[in-house]
Amino acid sequence: MSEIVMTAKELRRINRDIDESEPLSNEELANEWLRWFEKRGERYLKSAASFGYTEITLDLPYELALSPPDKPVLRAMLKELREMVPGCAVCFIEEEYEGQNLFKVEISWKAEDD
Repeated sequence: MSEIVMTAKELRRINRDIDESEPLSNEELANEWLRWFEKRGERYLKSAASFGYTEITLDLPYELALSPPDKPVLRAMLKELREMVPGCAVCFIEEEYEGQNLFKVEISWKAEDD
């Protein structure tokens, strides 16, 4: 196995580059989150269902979680999520964290009869 070694100077440069880079827009964040969900969401749903759960709650990127759910980017995100998981109820829920209201995604479904 090869080992990657970096000097402190190289790490400082990487940190500086990250600090100076343009932050992603909410639209870009939403698209990246949806891309992540498209790849891994089904696994989360199946895993939860296998343990008898009928809902999951997923965190959003912090910048999106602070946005009111009536913001166009979040409404579009909700619409796309509903298309990705037909037969499931998809909504935003609000939770307080360290004095701030944050929104999360909740996906629920009807339990299959045994």
